[in-house]
Amino acid sequence: MQEGTSALGYTAVAKPRVPRSAAAVRPWNTEALPRLPLLPEIDAIPQAPAKKKTLPRARAIPRPHMKISFRAIMLFFIAIALLSFLVYSHMQLSQIQRTNQELHVTLTTLRRQEAQLKNQFESSVRLSEIEQYATAELGMVKPGPDQIVYIDLGGEDHAVIIEQKTWWQSIRDTLSSALVTARDNF
Repeated sequence: MQEGTSALGYTAVAKPRVPRSAAAVRPWNTEALPRLPLLPEIDAIPQAPAKKKTLPRARAIPRPHMKISFRAIMLFFIAIALLSFLVYSHMQLSQIQRTNQELHVTLTTLRRQEAQLKNQFESSVRLSEIEQYATAELGMVKPGPDQIVYIDLGGEDHAVIIEQKTWWQSIRDTLSSALVTARDNF
């Protein structure tokens, strides 16, 4: 089984190593330079630490397409603010909907309880209990046969049907009566 790049059919070729000599590493030969003698007076004077050599600053290349205008930054922040308000309003809407669902469940439960209590109340009231309460507590008595008076309504019934007018006819009658009244006053 082949692994790595050998599976592709290529054979790896190693780059030959060239031995480095000391002369090849340094572009100049330091042994050929004359050595200057050190003066004892100079060595005795404390010297300031050597300053680091700094490279000259490279100037930035102006790229007009890389500049961001103030307007673009403000539009970005306005867009972020609008998105924040949108998310906040959706959060409030979902909270209101959740509260609405809870209240709807509570209302349904209360309506069921109301119907049950109404049925219990209607079944608990009996005419015999009302009669007993009226006679015992309130001192009422049943009317006797001499206290009951019957009224004879044997005559014929009659009714008067009033003619109904349309809306337009009622306005016309109102205007005509107003004109007659105005004419009579002058």
